[in-house]
Order: sequence, then structure tokens, then C-alpha cells
Amino acid sequence: MKGTLFCDDDEETGSLFSTLVLIVVSVPQSTDKTDIGELWDSSTGTIVVPITTDTTDESDETATLTLSNPNNATIGDATSDLVITDDDATPAISISDGTTTEGGTATFTASLTNPSSEDITVEYESSSGTATNGSDFTAVTETLTISAGETTATFDVVTTADAKDELDETGTVTLSNPTNATISDNTADLVITDDDTANITIANQTIAEDGIASFTVTMSTTSGGPVTVVYTSSTGVSGDNATDGTDYPGTTGTLTIPAGSTSGVFSIDTTSDNTDEPTETATITLSGATSATIDGSTTTADLVITDDDDSPVITIDNQSITEGWTSTFTATLSNPSSADLTVEYFSSSVTSTDGTDFTTITTTTFTIPSVHPSAPFDLFITYYSTYYSSSVYPPS
Repeated sequence: MKGTLFCDDDEETGSLFSTLVLIVVSVPQSTDKTDIGELWDSSTGTIVVPITTDTTDESDETATLTLSNPNNATIGDATSDLVITDDDATPAISISDGTTTEGGTATFTASLTNPSSEDITVEYESSSGTATNGSDFTAVTETLTISAGETTATFDVVTTADAKDELDETGTVTLSNPTNATISDNTADLVITDDDTANITIANQTIAEDGIASFTVTMSTTSGGPVTVVYTSSTGVSGDNATDGTDYPGTTGTLTIPAGSTSGVFSIDTTSDNTDEPTETATITLSGATSATIDGSTTTADLVITDDDDSPVITIDNQSITEGWTSTFTATLSNPSSADLTVEYFSSSVTSTDGTDFTTITTTTFTIPSVHPSAPFDLFITYYSTYYSSSVYPPS
């Protein structure tokens, strides 16, 4: 006896395999098991076709099973469709942040949760944050393609180099309008790291006493924010020192250099006096800079104060004294001196006789201490019944 074989379609719905069914029909009404053989107890047989699982999002797929070469039967329906229904989720796109030093290129990676059998596209666009779109970095509006079977793709944003010392800045990249995918994270930060340093320097200043010394603090480059630095005056450390609080007011202050500027100025008044003195020096020290670095070789500057007073003129006054007494003469300076002054004096006759009417004074050195306006010295007058005058002359 012969039967007819039929093949039914089957559909996979997510299991690891599917079953195709063979249907045996038109079996004769015979009770002879020899004639109908193994199929006596069953009119169907099964063929198991394993189905491979994957994570790729794809369309439903179809395979064909074909029967051939029957034995003891004919084929009524030779083919059957195996329909494989996809059970993978639509891929979701996310984007990672991109970081670079200014002047460099930031690379962004768009990632899928799972691959797709089709190309995926998504638009990306840059925008300003603390960094300015089109200035601190090249503005972009483009479409990115993630090829079928791939799970990532990258794109670049080029940043702009400058010489400004500034804080690190950020921009934003936004994803939109995906095809064959959804978006799970649509924004990423563009982080631009600053590579510039503003170094602060200060120069020496020279001013005549009673003048105003203006110190300029200079930066090697501009800053994106205000820069502050503390300045402090102190007595000089070498040579002829100007005294803090005497030759100039003791000073401590904070200088602010506005954003975008490369310098700032502060002033120190000097004190007027009438003392003849050498050029004096005070020290100005910078410290505590914010948003900038103090150049180690120019942490301090000299405040050089030049003297504007004339050299003292020495005068001596006339004296009248009764004979037998000692006459005191005073040498007077037109203005004080910061150094001890010396002058020689000696006596000589005019109408009185040197050595007779008064004690002879040989050449003698006389000292007027520093910052003293005058000093006395004595001449002994011999007692006689006749009055004489005497004079003492400092050397010309």
C-alpha cells in the first residue's frame, strides 16, 4: 500500500527550534501491519529543525523545506515554509561624552543596545554651553550611520586653540531623528580642557620722594575670568633701605585684573622730607594669586626712592662773650643729612691775638651726627680788662 505525504508549514515564535509536520494520508483500510509497516499507528511524522537565536533586530524571515525521493508513497505537497519571527527589541541609541584639550579633536561614540540587520541613521548637532558653538569649537550638524550588524559608530568635533587662560568649558551634542532605532540617551557633553597658563610678573619702579609709584602687574596671556593678586610692601633687604611706614606708608592690598585684560596697576605714595640721603629701596611682594600663577623669578619688585633734597650747607654764627669766659659756637645745617657730617675748624687773629686773647685752636674735626640740624663747639676767651672779639672759621 502507498500513501501520500503532505508537508505542513510551521512558524517559529521565539523558541530554540521549530517543528515541521509530515502528514500521511490515504492510508488503505487494511489491518495488515506488514502492508502499512511502521505508519499503522500514526498518520504523521515530524522533522525537527533547530532555529538559531541571536540579538539582531531584523524582519521576520522565511526558509523552505522540500520533500523528495519518497519510498512507498507519493508526494502530495513537496514544500513547506518555515517562518522565523524576530523576538529582538528595536535597538536603542546612546552617546558618550567627548573630551579633548583645546585645539584638539573630541571623538563621540554612538552605541546600540543590540545590532540591527539594517543600517541605522541618526542626526547629531552641536550647541553652546560654557563653550561657544562655532567659536570654541566647530559647529556641526550631520547624520551618522551605524552599519547593519555593527553596534557603534563615531564622529568628531574639532575644537579651537587660543591663548586665553580660562576654566575648562563644555558644549553639548544632541541626537535626533533616528531611523530603524530609538534613542535612549540623546545628549553628550563636549568637554574642552584649557591648556593655557597666565603667568604674573611685576617690574621695579623708581620715583622721587613725595611722588607716587605706579606698579604694573603684567600677565603673559588674558584670562577668561578676573585675576586677583595680593601685594605687600616691606623695608628693603639690601643696600640703603627705605623704611616701611616712614619713607612710604606701609601697604597691603589686592589688585584685580579684569577678564580679558593683560595688566593691572596699583600705586604707593612716598613720603616727603628735607633730609639729604642716598637713594633708598623698599620691597613689594606679590602673593595669593587666583586664576593665575606668579612667575617665581618676579615674585618681588623694588620700590626705588630717589632723594630730592640738596646737600646741606653748613653755617656758623658769631658770638660775643666777656673775656675770661668760654664762647660756644654752633654749626648749623641748612637741612639734615642721613649720614654723619664732619667739618674742620681752627682759630686765627683778627683784632684779638690768637693764643693770647683766646686759646689757640688748631685744626680740629667736628662731627654733626646724622639727622641733627646743628652742633656746638667751644672757644675759651682769656680774661683781660680790654674787650676783644674773636672768630672761628670753618675751612672753605
